[in-house]
Amino acid sequence: MKDPFQISLLLRKRKLDLLAVFLLFCSYLLIYRNAVFAPYLITGVDFQVPGPTTHVPWMGFFTPWSEFSNGFPYGPNWSIYGALLNGLFVVISAGNAILAQKIMLSGVFFASVFMYIFIAKHITRKPIVAFTGAIIYAYGASTVNYGTGIVWEYAFFPLVIYFLFNLLGSNPRFRDAVLFVISIDFMIGYGLHLLVFLPLFVLVFFLLNLREFHDKVGYCKRSLKFLSGTILLFLLSAPTFTLALISLISIPITIPGQATFQSYVSSVTINQFYINFGSIPIYNWFLLLGPYSEYIQSLVPVVGFVFPIMAAAALFQRRHSLKLALGFSTVLVLVLTLVLLIQYKTGVFVWLYYNFSPIRLLRGGEGVEFVISFLVTALVSITLGWVIQVIEHHWRK
Repeated sequence: MKDPFQISLLLRKRKLDLLAVFLLFCSYLLIYRNAVFAPYLITGVDFQVPGPTTHVPWMGFFTPWSEFSNGFPYGPNWSIYGALLNGLFVVISAGNAILAQKIMLSGVFFASVFMYIFIAKHITRKPIVAFTGAIIYAYGASTVNYGTGIVWEYAFFPLVIYFLFNLLGSNPRFRDAVLFVISIDFMIGYGLHLLVFLPLFVLVFFLLNLREFHDKVGYCKRSLKFLSGTILLFLLSAPTFTLALISLISIPITIPGQATFQSYVSSVTINQFYINFGSIPIYNWFLLLGPYSEYIQSLVPVVGFVFPIMAAAALFQRRHSLKLALGFSTVLVLVLTLVLLIQYKTGVFVWLYYNFSPIRLLRGGEGVEFVISFLVTALVSITLGWVIQVIEHHWRK
């Protein structure tokens, strides 16, 4: 039986978490008031904070790219779950196109909630830090630059990493595997960019966790058992993705009415990488501006350089926070290295292009921007947690 004091602390934390979610919802309504409360359909949702004068006939329920359904050219090809979620929006709205669009826009709100959950569990238990990190993650350049559908991919990513960390932890459970698969199924329903980075997260944090366990063989067996089982469950749960994957590594398999993964990646030229990445200044990635910095250039002198400085400060932490900081920083450095390999047209990237087809999913800047936004937000949250801890320590004195 739990100690009454522990139960009291748990209930207090739950109240704070509920308050944080309520404040995140209020923040969403405030920031997106011109979209949520508009009495008409909104066009140009590639740029997610439309002005109050936007009033043009809209091409479809969820995106101006209506012929692509989920707002991404190959979104419906890999998973039925994005389409199911879209269908749920239609049912909830009772066929009202305006209401369906407003519900679709809530992907930004869910991005903040899922990031809050991840930070509160795996980085720090301080609600104010988790709330701040959630705001940074949800309202950065990624949600300004990209369309409604693809933001749902961005929204589900923290939840995917949340359950992945559970699977790589000391006490993985079958429910973690199931919830990981459900989260990733919905994530790839709107895009495959972030799927490419998951093996990197697994490798880096598996090795970091391995250092901490005395029984390293036992940890390896337990982790490999859960990871292999999770991969199998994922392949069974996403038949269209699995067939597309088979079409990549063997003979082409045509999915009725849809393109194969193989036909998509074969149409991506290496020059598309050079054009898309070559025009983006490298400092844009550090400032969380992504490829379209002109939309928020005015923030650079005030806010832009704060993010990389606070992210770097996370490496001065100790114990558990230092392990997380090292892991996130390692992935960040590798991702930024990939950007440089592309921008400078190196032989290493040419080899990757011709020998690792999934990398062609990153031909645009969105996938890289998404993962960098997540990593920098996580590192900034580590630093904020340390700052709050220092303030609390001196306050008690």
